[in-house]
Formats: sequence, structure tokens, C-alpha cells
Amino acid sequence: MRSLEQISEEINYATSITDVVRLKTLVSELREHEGEISAAIADEAEGFVLKVHGDDSGALQRLQSALNRYQALGIRGGIASVTGSIGLLHLNNGEFPEALMVLARAQELHLENGDKLAAARDVGNMGIAHYGVADYPKALDCFTRSLSMSEELDDKPNMAVTTGNIGNVHHETGDYQQAVEYHMRALALHEELGSKVNVSRVLPSIGVGYAHQGQLEKALEMFERALILSNETGDKASILRTRLYIIQVLTDKNMNAEALEKITAIDPNEISDPGVKSFYYKLYAQISEQMLEFDVAKEQLKLALQIALEFNARNEATDVYKSLRDLAIKQNDLPGYVENNTEYQRLQEEVRGREATQKLTMIQAEQRIEAERRERDKERALLYGTLPKIIADRILRGEDVTGDHHDSATVMFLDIVDFTTLSATLTGQQVTSLLDALFKICDGACSNGGTTRIKTIGDSYLAVAFPAGR
Repeated sequence: MRSLEQISEEINYATSITDVVRLKTLVSELREHEGEISAAIADEAEGFVLKVHGDDSGALQRLQSALNRYQALGIRGGIASVTGSIGLLHLNNGEFPEALMVLARAQELHLENGDKLAAARDVGNMGIAHYGVADYPKALDCFTRSLSMSEELDDKPNMAVTTGNIGNVHHETGDYQQAVEYHMRALALHEELGSKVNVSRVLPSIGVGYAHQGQLEKALEMFERALILSNETGDKASILRTRLYIIQVLTDKNMNAEALEKITAIDPNEISDPGVKSFYYKLYAQISEQMLEFDVAKEQLKLALQIALEFNARNEATDVYKSLRDLAIKQNDLPGYVENNTEYQRLQEEVRGREATQKLTMIQAEQRIEAERRERDKERALLYGTLPKIIADRILRGEDVTGDHHDSATVMFLDIVDFTTLSATLTGQQVTSLLDALFKICDGACSNGGTTRIKTIGDSYLAVAFPAGR
């Protein structure tokens, strides 16, 4: 049986490249170990697998179990890691202000533990929260900082993900050439890491970027490569989405007959992802409209609208109402035009209001994060101002220092003779400068002699030394 440390190291790498197949095997191996630590690590890894598979409820349950175990064990690294994972669940659910708060806390914990690599990933995930509310400048700032931190640490998995996210920002802001460049860099990193799942996910992004630039042949090449990899990994949602991207290119090239043949070969009842199914119906409508089959196009758009309304996808519903409105013009359907245009205008205003509210909530979340950070800085300043650094560091790590015992210790107390008389002849600035110079000399001597300064009181200096190794 392999050691817990060996399995944990492999879990960390498998998680970084989203190798869920390997993670499942490692979780089974962990379950063979006894003890709360192995159970906590297994719960955390299983939570990640469930999140990748879209089971957010199951993932939260496992992660909460892992968090409870880590807290009971006092393992701060585990607490920080799971906190970050819970923040990612909030991201998946579109709860961006909550995600920002939790991820900021995770970053603080990781920095306190000296885990700069995880802290860099937290910053990147905070960028995703800003991206989710279309605050692209703040998203780009987070992604850029995360990338810089990851490059310093040579964390290639996060470099790959964050580079792709920077590409996403450029895509959303209409700079498709820059988007493709960043996605190509991300692709090279994912290929170097051997992550087929992530390679199959970034290839379509490159294809979409090429399609927006009118480079349809290059787009088709990217989609076909992605389809091969998706078939190898068995990711059904990616397979269907990529097949639809290929059909989209054929449609854009006005190859309507071939596009129709390929889309009718797909059974929409086999599509479980609402977003993919809506894409299917909208694409079918586009093909039908180009073939002047307006009634069929209208029927497909209504099916897409039904999905959007069912899952409260307001942006999606807005786009579909716009398509129905424009289609009504082609059919000379004035009542249909008025009806769909009214709904389009209403939802557009609603979406704008919702986005404004979300951005305001994000600002409030940032203000709370900053207030909490200032409060923690005050606590740290108080600890470091009243306790030796080695003790303050341990307290901040959550360690219990009340039970420390030493068989012997040396206490040194220094005091300036006739300081009151001397200070009466000096200005306030001169007194401060004198004490500062003297205490710096004492600090240097303590540092060379293995002695720790406890505090200064007026003109007095208190220090302590313990036996070597303690």
C-alpha cells in the first residue's frame, strides 16, 4: 500500500489537469487507508470529481464533510483548499458576490500558510467572478496578476487555465485576434501537460475566434480536432457541443443541405445540458431560415425559448425573442413582431437592471473583503507588536501556544541609566532617534545570539532565549 503522502501528491497533480478518471482511482485507494486525514483528503478529491461532472449538490456535501474533518484536525492547509473549492461551486452556480467573498478568504488562508501557488489560483478564480458580471477590466487585472504569480512559481497548469481566461476576456470585448493568440498559448501549455480534457475544451474557443474573423476553414480544423479528443475522453457534452460548432461553420458557409443532414442526425432528447440543447434548436432555426423554411425556424426558436424560460436564462431568452421578432418581419407577421419585440424590450431592460444590481453587489462584497482585510491587518499588527514573531506566527497559523514548556530559559532586561535626566536635556525627536538607534543595536545582537525580543517599554528592552533547538 502506498503512503498517504504519495497518493496526496498524485491527487494534487490529477486535480490540476482535471484528470477525473485518475482521481476516481486515487479516491478508491485513499478509502483503503484508515484515519480522518485520509478520509478528509478523499472527501475533498471526490467533491472535485462531482463538481466536474456537474453534481454541485453532491460536491458541496463532500466538500463540507472534508472541511469539517480538516477543522477538527486543525489542518489549515486543508481548510484553505476546501474553502477555495466551495468558492468555485459558488462560481458554477452564478453566485458571484458569494464566490468573491469565499475566494478572498481562501486566498488569505493560503497566504498565511505560505502556499503562494494556491493563492495565485484563488486570484484567478476571483477574476472569473468579475468576468461573470461582465466586469472585464477587473477580471483582466485578476487574471494578469494570477498569471504573473504562476509564472514566478512555474505553475504550468494554472498558467494554462489563466492564459485561456485572458483569451476569454479578449473574446468578450471583441478582440478576436488577441483571443486566438492567448487561447493558442493556453493550448500549447495544456498539450505540454498532457491534459486531453483541457485541450479538447480550449480548441473550440480557438475555433470560435477564427470563425468570428471569417477564417472558417481554420475554425473547422480546430473543431474537428476537438471532436476527436472529446470522443477519446468520452465527454458527451463536449462531443455534442463540438458537433454543433462544426454545423455552425457549415451554416456560415451556406452549406445548408450538409448542415441540415448533420443536425437531423442528432437526437435533441439525448442532450442533457440545457445550454447545448438551446444551441441545437437555435442552430436548427438558422439553417431552416436560410433555406426559407420560416415555419420550421419559428418552431425551433420556440423550443429554444422554452428552455431559456424554464432555466431562467434571461440573456438567452432575450436573444431568442430578438430572433423571433426578426423572423416575424420576414413572414410579414405584424402581430408576431409586436409581441416578440415587446418581450425582447422588456427582458433587455430586466437584464440590464439585473446586471447593474449584480455589479453593485460585487462592489459591496469587495468593500466587505477590504474591511475584513483591514481588521485582520490590525490583529496582526497587535500580535506582532506585543508578542515575539515566532509566537505570533504560530498563533496566526491556529496553533495552541499555551502548553509550551521549557526546562530552562534566559531572560534579559536592559534599562538606560538616568534616562529621565538625560531625556530632559534632549528634544522629543532626539529622544526617539536615540532609542531607535539603541534598540536596533540590541535587535542585531539578539539576532546573532539566538535571542528573541519580547517588547520594549519606554527606555527598557526585554528579550528571552531558550536552549538550542527549542
